[in-house]
Amino acid sequence: MNTRQAEKKDFHAVKTVWEQAFNYSRSFMDWYFEQAYRPQNTMVVTEGDAVIASANLLPQQIVVRNKPVQAAYITAIGALPEWRSQELERKLACDVTQIAAERGELVSLLIPYNYKFYERYGWRTAYNYKQYTITAADIPAYQIRGRIVRCGKNADAIAALQSVYGQFAHSLNAYTVRDEAAWKLILDDLFTNFGGTCALLQDEAGQAVGYLLYIIHDGRMGVYEFAYTNRAAYESLLGYIKAHDTQVGTVTMKVPENDLTYLDFCDNRNAVSICPFAMARVNDVQKMLELLAEGFAGQFRLQIIDRLMEGNNRTFAVDGQAVSAVDGTADVVTDIGTFTQLALGYISPEEAVRMNMLSGKAELVDAFFQKGVNYINMLCY
Repeated sequence: MNTRQAEKKDFHAVKTVWEQAFNYSRSFMDWYFEQAYRPQNTMVVTEGDAVIASANLLPQQIVVRNKPVQAAYITAIGALPEWRSQELERKLACDVTQIAAERGELVSLLIPYNYKFYERYGWRTAYNYKQYTITAADIPAYQIRGRIVRCGKNADAIAALQSVYGQFAHSLNAYTVRDEAAWKLILDDLFTNFGGTCALLQDEAGQAVGYLLYIIHDGRMGVYEFAYTNRAAYESLLGYIKAHDTQVGTVTMKVPENDLTYLDFCDNRNAVSICPFAMARVNDVQKMLELLAEGFAGQFRLQIIDRLMEGNNRTFAVDGQAVSAVDGTADVVTDIGTFTQLALGYISPEEAVRMNMLSGKAELVDAFFQKGVNYINMLCY
């Protein structure tokens, strides 16, 4: 078996893999292969001349501690039924991770169907989201201040959404950067495949201050992104959701883990759940350490255990902003999965010690790894 980048001639073979591997509707697959499919972002496994499996390897940019980081989103790992096995899935997941590293993508991301399967190969959960399941009656009767505009995919609408998203995500960590092309795909997917709506909130001066991306179906309202720039916009968007009380019975809202909206409907004690979401894996430990070492004044030696990538499976010395691979005894020892969680700010060193995932002199790295609120919602195709 051979793993390689897809070529133009593989279009129909990859589509056949999707048809045989995934429970997607015909309309969604037609949309995807017309609007979002790119052979340069697709990897295939071949047996002889036949394509037997495929995976997407989509370039992303995430922001870690206010620094841009090139990343890859691995998705749509599938195989023809007669070839399907955990061994083939392992091969494809590991191969595309290696390819992402070779392309210079510092972090790989995926949303797994089975978290334990990927944990074996160094992946760890790095993103959660908070979900509310409420009724319109649970929401305070906030007044809508400003104007709600149901926007489309034109350049002005995307610029307004991007302005709000940039301000909303700025206080968060490890979030994806969205350009115009990403927004167009997000909105086209929302409108075309789900019959959803984008509600843009403008203040009295006509400035965009918030938006909702949502779907209403069978008496349920699913709010998939709830973004705002100030308290007045927050209250107005909640008021807009409540205004659907004659149309919907249940409202679900997907929000960052640090969201405090539940305080506005705290009488509903069953409203809040924390959901593990995306997993991540650092592809190049030394480069990640160099990124995190900017402005650091301490010293430590960190041993990483990584059975998949030989270049990561070693000890690294951090001396201020200088990072090098070294021999000898380490001050701190951990595995690549825990290192990924630390590097992306998902857990702190103290939490890693408490969970028995990091050993040694953890106090040496307390100031190096900084915890944040990680946020990924709609990854672009």
